[in-house]
Parts: sequence; C-alpha cells; structure tokens
Amino acid sequence: MSVDHILAARALHEVERIGPLPPDSAWQAHGPEDFDLTRFTIDWEHQNVICPNGAASRNWRDASSADGLPIVQVPSKCPTAGPAPTGPGAPATNARGLTFRDQPQFEAQRRIREEQATEAWRDQYATRSGVEGTMAQASHRCDVHHARYRGLAKVHLQHVLTAMALNLVRVDAWLTGTPPGSSWTSRLTELRQSLALAV
Repeated sequence: MSVDHILAARALHEVERIGPLPPDSAWQAHGPEDFDLTRFTIDWEHQNVICPNGAASRNWRDASSADGLPIVQVPSKCPTAGPAPTGPGAPATNARGLTFRDQPQFEAQRRIREEQATEAWRDQYATRSGVEGTMAQASHRCDVHHARYRGLAKVHLQHVLTAMALNLVRVDAWLTGTPPGSSWTSRLTELRQSLALAV
C-alpha cells in the first residue's frame, strides 16, 4: 500500500482504502535518539524546515524521485542524531539533507502511520482477512481470475454465477457444520510435515 493509492482512491472513487504503509526506511528513524523526519517542523507556507534544536533551513527545492514522484529536498543545519554538540570548539551544527513528499502526501503518510499504530486501526484492518479469504476461495475453487468467455456481458454473467455457486457452498458448509478450510500450504511444507509424521 502506498499513500498515492489511498489519496487516488479517495479523490477519484470516494473510497477509503485501509492498508498498512511501510515504515520509514531512513536510518535516522531506527534509533531512539536519532532525528527522524517526524521530529522536524515543516512550514509549507514559507517553505522552510525547523529541526528539533531550532535551526531553520530555507533552501527549499522541488524535485522528482527516481520513480518520477514529486518530492522536496531541503538541506538542514541540524545534527544527524542526538543533541547538538556543545562545549569549546564543538561545531554548532552538521549539514543533513531532508527529502520528503509534497504536503498532501506527506501529511497523509504521517497521519496513516500514526493511526496504524493504534488498536482501533488494527481492528478495522482485521476485516480485510475475511475479504481476502472470500477472494481466495473464489480464486482457488472457481478460478474467478480467469474469464472463460469473451465480452463484458458474458464475463459479468460468469462472475454472477460464480458468486451464486460460492454462496450455495457456504450455506451448505454452514448447515452441515463443515469447518472452514485451513490456509493454503505449499507442497514443500506438506512434504516436510509428512516426513515429520513418518519419523
């Protein structure tokens, strides 16, 4: 899941997509004393960044990432990690480059990462397991990802009939008390389990 997928679904289809964003991969986000991007204050209106020690940087440059996405690059006069060095002869700051997305993507990314650390978000995301299980059953049992006919009308009819068949299978399983199937297991795992039982 990417923040662009979430914003595009909201803007184009008025759909709220729920999914985890990958964590910040920068090395500054790994240590508790490091200055990751969330500890900087970004002034979008005046295009400057203020680091946790109060040093401001105004060299704001719009650029593009290797994937062609719009980004902002700002050299910040702030230590790369930990508190600013003090004492006689110690340098006041160290240069560090910051790279982040445009304001809508950046703010949405920060908000979603904060939300997905909460229990309420995990409960909401847990419903996706049921949806994925439904799609897995339709894929493995009825091969719903492959169209048997040509033309949208016939393919739509195939999907409707497949959904009806799956509903009948589930009703039968419910009436007969058949437990739901276990998750998919690879053939290598099955072989390992059978060898373990044989021993």
